[in-house]
Amino acid sequence: MQSGYAQGVDGDLSGGPCDSDIYTSDTLFFRATGIGVNADLRRAERLARLDATSNLAANISVTIESIAERYFVEQSDGDSTEYSSAFKQLTRLVSRQQLSNVEIICTQTDYDGEMFTHRVAVEVSTGDVLTGIEEDFSNDPSINHLFDKGLFERVFIEELNVN
Repeated sequence: MQSGYAQGVDGDLSGGPCDSDIYTSDTLFFRATGIGVNADLRRAERLARLDATSNLAANISVTIESIAERYFVEQSDGDSTEYSSAFKQLTRLVSRQQLSNVEIICTQTDYDGEMFTHRVAVEVSTGDVLTGIEEDFSNDPSINHLFDKGLFERVFIEELNVN
């Protein structure tokens, strides 16, 4: 590959700068990386963005599911089981909405003479995700009276610190 990426055993394409540990999620940002390989540069770029966005969505979804489970365990309200599915559905919706706020923070393209290998890293602010969830709960009269903003924020932040 022209740019000097190390190609690992069995064709592993990891090792480029957009794959490094600095592009993993932390308490401030959900992050993900993606890779696209194609003879056409535009397709390689689209594949990489799709891969990164899919990985980001999965990362957010898993984290939100874990936060929702912890929130309902810690919530003292006996009605929490009744509203658990509505809560999870709303948080998934917010997660999907936040994917429109994705920023590309790294791109790198290699060309080996036949194929383009495009790497991309993307991020979305954890604060934006939290704000989106809080706003949607405030606007949903069927569950807003059950929403403990302080507890949810605490669980959200604790969960981000664990991951």
